[in-house]
Amino acid sequence: MSNQELESRVKNIESMLFRVIDFMAIGADKVTIYEFINFETVRRQLELDYILMEKTPASSFDVYCQHSLFQIENLLNYYYALRFKNKADEGVKYFSITENTSNSESIKRKFRVSEIPYGTKFTKFAIEFLSPQGKSSTLNWNIQNIAYVRHSTVHRNSVDISSYEKDVLEKYEIIKGKTDRTKEEKEFYALGVKIQFKQNSSFSLVKKSTLEFIEIIKPLIEGLQE
Repeated sequence: MSNQELESRVKNIESMLFRVIDFMAIGADKVTIYEFINFETVRRQLELDYILMEKTPASSFDVYCQHSLFQIENLLNYYYALRFKNKADEGVKYFSITENTSNSESIKRKFRVSEIPYGTKFTKFAIEFLSPQGKSSTLNWNIQNIAYVRHSTVHRNSVDISSYEKDVLEKYEIIKGKTDRTKEEKEFYALGVKIQFKQNSSFSLVKKSTLEFIEIIKPLIEGLQE
Protein backbone atom coordinates (compact mmCIF):
# COMPACT_ATOMS: atom_id res chain seq x y z
CA MET A 1 0.00 0.00 0.00
CA SER A 2 1.40 3.38 -0.99
CA ASN A 3 1.71 6.30 1.43
CA GLN A 4 -0.99 8.14 -0.51
CA GLU A 5 -3.43 5.22 -0.18
CA LEU A 6 -2.64 4.88 3.51
CA GLU A 7 -3.21 8.60 4.07
CA SER A 8 -6.51 8.41 2.25
CA ARG A 9 -7.69 5.52 4.42
CA VAL A 10 -6.70 7.33 7.61
CA LYS A 11 -8.66 10.40 6.52
CA ASN A 12 -11.71 8.24 5.80
CA ILE A 13 -11.48 6.64 9.24
CA GLU A 14 -11.11 10.07 10.87
CA SER A 15 -14.17 11.31 8.99
CA MET A 16 -16.23 8.32 10.12
CA LEU A 17 -15.06 8.76 13.70
CA PHE A 18 -16.01 12.43 13.81
CA ARG A 19 -19.44 11.61 12.39
CA VAL A 20 -19.96 9.02 15.14
CA ILE A 21 -18.89 11.55 17.79
CA ASP A 22 -21.32 14.15 16.41
CA PHE A 23 -24.05 11.52 16.24
CA MET A 24 -23.61 10.48 19.87
CA ALA A 25 -23.27 14.08 21.07
CA ILE A 26 -26.76 15.07 19.96
CA GLY A 27 -28.33 11.99 21.53
CA ALA A 28 -29.26 10.09 18.38
CA ASP A 29 -28.15 6.86 20.06
CA LYS A 30 -31.12 7.23 22.43
CA VAL A 31 -33.80 7.36 19.71
CA THR A 32 -35.91 4.19 19.70
CA ILE A 33 -38.62 5.14 17.22
CA TYR A 34 -36.72 3.60 14.31
CA GLU A 35 -35.62 0.34 15.89
CA PHE A 36 -37.75 -1.54 13.36
CA ILE A 37 -35.39 -0.54 10.52
CA ASN A 38 -32.91 -3.38 9.97
CA PHE A 39 -30.56 -1.58 7.59
CA GLU A 40 -28.22 0.35 9.89
CA THR A 41 -27.27 3.17 7.51
CA VAL A 42 -30.93 3.99 6.85
CA ARG A 43 -31.83 3.71 10.54
CA ARG A 44 -29.01 5.99 11.66
CA GLN A 45 -29.91 8.67 9.11
CA LEU A 46 -33.56 8.56 10.17
CA GLU A 47 -32.59 8.82 13.83
CA LEU A 48 -30.29 11.73 13.07
CA ASP A 49 -32.98 13.65 11.18
CA TYR A 50 -35.47 12.98 13.98
CA ILE A 51 -33.07 14.39 16.58
CA LEU A 52 -32.25 17.40 14.39
CA MET A 53 -35.97 18.02 13.96
CA GLU A 54 -36.48 17.91 17.71
CA LYS A 55 -33.57 20.25 18.34
CA THR A 56 -34.72 22.83 15.77
CA PRO A 57 -35.11 26.33 17.30
CA ALA A 58 -38.67 27.61 17.70
CA SER A 59 -37.90 30.34 15.16
CA SER A 60 -37.13 27.85 12.35
CA PHE A 61 -40.37 26.19 11.31
CA ASP A 62 -39.02 25.68 7.79
CA VAL A 63 -36.04 23.71 9.13
CA TYR A 64 -38.37 21.62 11.29
CA CYS A 65 -40.43 20.77 8.20
CA GLN A 66 -37.26 20.02 6.28
CA HIS A 67 -36.13 17.35 8.74
CA SER A 68 -39.66 15.94 8.89
CA LEU A 69 -39.74 15.58 5.11
CA PHE A 70 -36.24 14.07 5.08
CA GLN A 71 -37.60 11.26 7.25
CA ILE A 72 -40.72 10.78 5.16
CA GLU A 73 -38.79 10.64 1.89
CA ASN A 74 -36.14 8.33 3.37
CA LEU A 75 -38.86 5.95 4.56
CA LEU A 76 -40.53 6.04 1.15
CA ASN A 77 -37.22 5.29 -0.57
CA TYR A 78 -36.50 2.40 1.78
CA TYR A 79 -39.99 0.94 1.47
CA TYR A 80 -40.05 1.06 -2.32
CA ALA A 81 -36.47 -0.20 -2.58
CA LEU A 82 -37.51 -3.26 -0.55
CA ARG A 83 -40.79 -3.67 -2.42
CA PHE A 84 -39.20 -3.64 -5.85
CA LYS A 85 -35.91 -5.36 -5.04
CA ASN A 86 -35.05 -7.51 -8.07
CA LYS A 87 -38.41 -6.48 -9.57
CA ALA A 88 -37.41 -3.56 -11.79
CA ASP A 89 -40.10 -4.34 -14.36
CA GLU A 90 -42.80 -4.13 -11.69
CA GLY A 91 -41.31 -0.88 -10.40
CA VAL A 92 -41.31 0.64 -13.88
CA LYS A 93 -44.96 -0.33 -14.33
CA TYR A 94 -45.99 0.85 -10.85
CA PHE A 95 -44.51 4.31 -11.28
CA SER A 96 -45.64 4.50 -14.93
CA ILE A 97 -42.09 5.20 -16.08
CA THR A 98 -41.77 5.61 -19.84
CA GLU A 99 -38.66 6.12 -21.94
CA ASN A 100 -38.07 6.49 -25.66
CA THR A 101 -36.30 3.19 -26.08
CA SER A 102 -37.20 -0.28 -27.27
CA ASN A 103 -34.67 -1.92 -24.96
CA SER A 104 -36.72 -2.98 -21.94
CA GLU A 105 -33.67 -4.47 -20.22
CA SER A 106 -31.99 -1.07 -20.37
CA ILE A 107 -34.98 0.45 -18.58
CA LYS A 108 -34.83 -2.22 -15.89
CA ARG A 109 -31.14 -1.62 -15.27
CA LYS A 110 -31.75 2.12 -14.94
CA PHE A 111 -34.63 1.74 -12.48
CA ARG A 112 -33.65 3.21 -9.12
CA VAL A 113 -36.16 4.35 -6.50
CA SER A 114 -33.91 7.22 -5.41
CA GLU A 115 -34.06 8.74 -8.91
CA ILE A 116 -37.85 8.91 -8.94
CA PRO A 117 -39.12 12.38 -7.88
CA TYR A 118 -40.40 12.65 -4.32
CA GLY A 119 -43.79 13.90 -5.54
CA THR A 120 -44.29 10.79 -7.67
CA LYS A 121 -43.40 8.43 -4.83
CA PHE A 122 -45.58 10.20 -2.29
CA THR A 123 -48.55 10.44 -4.67
CA LYS A 124 -48.43 6.70 -5.37
CA PHE A 125 -48.10 5.90 -1.67
CA ALA A 126 -50.89 8.30 -0.72
CA ILE A 127 -53.28 6.80 -3.27
CA GLU A 128 -52.56 3.31 -1.98
CA PHE A 129 -52.36 3.90 1.77
CA LEU A 130 -53.50 7.43 2.72
CA SER A 131 -56.73 7.76 0.76
CA PRO A 132 -59.51 5.68 2.36
CA GLN A 133 -62.50 5.25 0.06
CA GLY A 134 -60.62 7.23 -2.54
CA LYS A 135 -60.63 10.43 -0.46
CA SER A 136 -57.46 12.15 0.73
CA SER A 137 -56.95 11.84 4.47
CA THR A 138 -56.00 14.69 6.77
CA LEU A 139 -52.53 13.14 7.07
CA ASN A 140 -52.16 13.21 3.30
CA TRP A 141 -52.91 16.94 3.21
CA ASN A 142 -50.67 17.68 6.20
CA ILE A 143 -47.69 15.97 4.57
CA GLN A 144 -48.32 17.91 1.37
CA ASN A 145 -48.30 21.09 3.47
CA ILE A 146 -45.03 20.08 5.13
CA ALA A 147 -43.53 19.47 1.68
CA TYR A 148 -44.68 22.91 0.54
CA VAL A 149 -42.95 24.62 3.47
CA ARG A 150 -39.75 22.72 2.77
CA HIS A 151 -39.79 23.33 -0.99
CA SER A 152 -40.74 27.00 -0.68
CA THR A 153 -37.78 27.83 1.56
CA VAL A 154 -35.00 25.53 0.35
CA HIS A 155 -33.87 27.87 -2.44
CA ARG A 156 -33.45 30.87 -0.11
CA ASN A 157 -35.45 33.25 -2.32
CA SER A 158 -37.41 34.82 0.54
CA VAL A 159 -38.35 38.12 -1.10
CA ASP A 160 -39.79 36.55 -4.24
CA ILE A 161 -41.58 33.80 -2.29
CA SER A 162 -43.14 36.30 0.16
CA SER A 163 -44.47 38.45 -2.66
CA TYR A 164 -45.88 35.43 -4.47
CA GLU A 165 -47.54 34.05 -1.34
CA LYS A 166 -49.09 37.43 -0.56
CA ASP A 167 -50.70 37.52 -4.02
CA VAL A 168 -51.98 33.97 -3.63
CA LEU A 169 -53.50 34.68 -0.20
CA GLU A 170 -55.34 37.72 -1.55
CA LYS A 171 -57.01 35.51 -4.16
CA TYR A 172 -57.54 32.78 -1.56
CA GLU A 173 -59.49 35.15 0.71
CA ILE A 174 -61.82 36.00 -2.18
CA ILE A 175 -62.63 32.41 -3.14
CA LYS A 176 -62.41 30.50 0.15
CA GLY A 177 -66.14 30.94 0.83
CA LYS A 178 -67.21 29.67 -2.59
CA THR A 179 -68.48 26.11 -3.02
CA ASP A 180 -68.53 26.03 -6.82
CA ARG A 181 -64.91 26.88 -7.54
CA THR A 182 -63.41 26.64 -11.00
CA LYS A 183 -60.37 24.43 -11.61
CA GLU A 184 -58.07 27.46 -11.31
CA GLU A 185 -59.80 28.59 -8.12
CA LYS A 186 -59.42 25.11 -6.63
CA GLU A 187 -55.68 25.30 -7.29
CA PHE A 188 -55.45 28.71 -5.62
CA TYR A 189 -57.50 27.45 -2.69
CA ALA A 190 -55.22 24.41 -2.16
CA LEU A 191 -52.15 26.61 -2.39
CA GLY A 192 -53.68 29.13 0.02
CA VAL A 193 -54.21 26.36 2.56
CA LYS A 194 -50.54 25.39 2.26
CA ILE A 195 -49.41 28.98 2.78
CA GLN A 196 -51.64 29.36 5.83
CA PHE A 197 -50.17 26.14 7.22
CA LYS A 198 -46.73 27.69 6.77
CA GLN A 199 -47.78 30.92 8.49
CA ASN A 200 -49.43 29.11 11.40
CA SER A 201 -46.15 27.26 12.05
CA SER A 202 -47.63 24.44 14.12
CA PHE A 203 -44.61 22.41 15.23
CA SER A 204 -46.87 19.98 17.10
CA LEU A 205 -48.93 19.24 13.97
CA VAL A 206 -45.80 18.53 11.94
CA LYS A 207 -44.49 16.15 14.62
CA LYS A 208 -47.89 14.46 14.93
CA SER A 209 -48.08 13.97 11.16
CA THR A 210 -44.51 12.62 11.02
CA LEU A 211 -45.23 10.07 13.75
CA GLU A 212 -48.52 9.04 12.11
CA PHE A 213 -46.73 8.44 8.82
CA ILE A 214 -44.11 6.32 10.59
CA GLU A 215 -46.84 4.19 12.17
CA ILE A 216 -48.49 3.61 8.78
CA ILE A 217 -45.34 2.67 6.89
CA LYS A 218 -43.74 0.67 9.74
CA PRO A 219 -45.71 -2.60 9.24
CA LEU A 220 -45.27 -2.32 5.47
CA ILE A 221 -41.50 -2.17 5.87
CA GLU A 222 -41.42 -4.91 8.53
CA GLY A 223 -43.25 -7.21 6.15
CA LEU A 224 -40.61 -6.74 3.46
CA GLN A 225 -37.40 -6.84 5.48
CA GLU A 226 -35.43 -10.07 5.48
